[in-house]
Order: sequence, then C-alpha cells, then structure tokens
Amino acid sequence: MAYGDQLTIRNARITDPGVELKTSKAGKEYANFTVMWGTSKKNRDTGSYENGPTKFVRVTVLGFDAQDIASALNGGDRVDVTGSIEHTTFTKKDGSEGDSWDLLAERVTLPVPRGGNGGQKSGGFGASPAADPFSEQTPF
Repeated sequence: MAYGDQLTIRNARITDPGVELKTSKAGKEYANFTVMWGTSKKNRDTGSYENGPTKFVRVTVLGFDAQDIASALNGGDRVDVTGSIEHTTFTKKDGSEGDSWDLLAERVTLPVPRGGNGGQKSGGFGASPAADPFSEQTPF
C-alpha cells in the first residue's frame, strides 16, 4: 500500500479496544489503533450547532515508538496524530463494497490542553505578565 497525502488529526479519541502491539512476519513491532472524531458547524438560520458524521481512521505506528504508544495509551484517550493517509476500498463478506482510511503515523502526541477552565497554567495565555517573557508582544 502506497501512502500519500500528509494529514494531522487533532484531539481524536482512541476507540476500544485501544492500542494493539503486534509483530510483523519480519519480526518488527508495530502498534495499531483506531481514532474517531467529529465536527460541528453553526447553522446560520437557527444559530445552533449541528454535528457532522463521526470519522474513523486506522493508525499504524512503526519502529521504536510502537512499544511506547502501546504501553502509554488506552481506549478513550485523546491524541493528535500526524502522518501519511491512504484510502482503500475492499469487498466485504456480504459482497458489498467497503472503504477504509489508514494513516501511517509519523507523530502521535497528547493534545495541548485548552486554557481557561481548570487545568494548570504554564505560561502562554492566562499567565501573569511578570512570569511571561513574551507579555510585551501583541497577542494573536
């Protein structure tokens, strides 16, 4: 399978059963897991937000990171994933056609918490001017 376009998925949830650590026929370890996320947009007519479809992508992590990912992450955890995405189609057992999105991960990280409601403040937005060396700069 040839992977193509780069994609970053932010704040996606790992589905159950979580991360599975496997070994290839060549003896190399890799980790597999599926992430899911959804989007919403504001309806201009009603002013309320409407949820879009839930999206699922199967993620593969190769090399040294596979063991770390498998031991550190569980189903339900949120992650940011960057890598190369590939779309494939296949024939299901019932004869109908299915499709799959697979991402060969280059980076898997935990999302940066949003400031404001709970959480620790560690610089950036919400920090006191005396503790923030960039306080003189205009905020974005």
